[in-house]
Amino acid sequence: MSVAITIIIPTNKPQKYLFECLDSITNQTIDNNLLEILVVVNGCSLDDYVRICEERLNNRSYKNLRAIYEKQSGVSRARNIGLNHALGDYIAFVDDDDLLSENYLEGLYENVNATQIAVANVLCFDSDIRDYYSDYLGRSFIRLKHKSYSILTHRSFLSICCAKLIPTLVIGDTRFNESIHMSEDSLFMASISYKIKSIGFTDEKCVYNRRVTNNSLSRGKKDTRYLCKQRLILIINYIKIWIKHPFDINLLFICSRITAAGLHLIRKT
Repeated sequence: MSVAITIIIPTNKPQKYLFECLDSITNQTIDNNLLEILVVVNGCSLDDYVRICEERLNNRSYKNLRAIYEKQSGVSRARNIGLNHALGDYIAFVDDDDLLSENYLEGLYENVNATQIAVANVLCFDSDIRDYYSDYLGRSFIRLKHKSYSILTHRSFLSICCAKLIPTLVIGDTRFNESIHMSEDSLFMASISYKIKSIGFTDEKCVYNRRVTNNSLSRGKKDTRYLCKQRLILIINYIKIWIKHPFDINLLFICSRITAAGLHLIRKT
């Protein structure tokens, strides 16, 4: 049986959250034979972390799982390594501390095709998954799921690479920019946006559960100079994307991304 879905999970110094995440994947209602799970362990300079990861993965009955080890850290690098090894027709990015509802992958698989991504509902939680709440993605899901696709109207779904299923053909040879360390998801999705012709929505109970942690890279405090440099690099790369595909990529969509990058910088500083 061919691989339908490749799940790519980057992890750095894996803690218990990773194995909770993997358990939520192996409990999926979809046929596990359709899946392959790629865990990319990156940036672990201490052999103990690699050994612990290997032991715990080997002690669990995770089907079709491959662990890939990379000394250099970086979530973008880890995702790129996963993409280079992926065999599936569709790609699902999952962060190592997040959890999936049991029907998550089945719901996505039923609503995806070669030019259409599928998106799921998103809920957030801190420590107890029962104490969940919606963020902008969850609110957008409820508000927009019955509206005809427009890249401007539905642009919030292209801000992150998780909580969706993406055709491998749409991704092609596009990879994450490893010099960007914030909003790298948004840049990646913008790079493939012109190949996405529509969005398929799952049932509301098909949920990607995002764990909100205080030490999250995207939420941590950064030096103002570092923030300015990263946002400038991001804006330059958005412009490059449009220059490369001026007749394919929606200019207003790219302008909205550039504006968001500038506003985000103002809020952070």
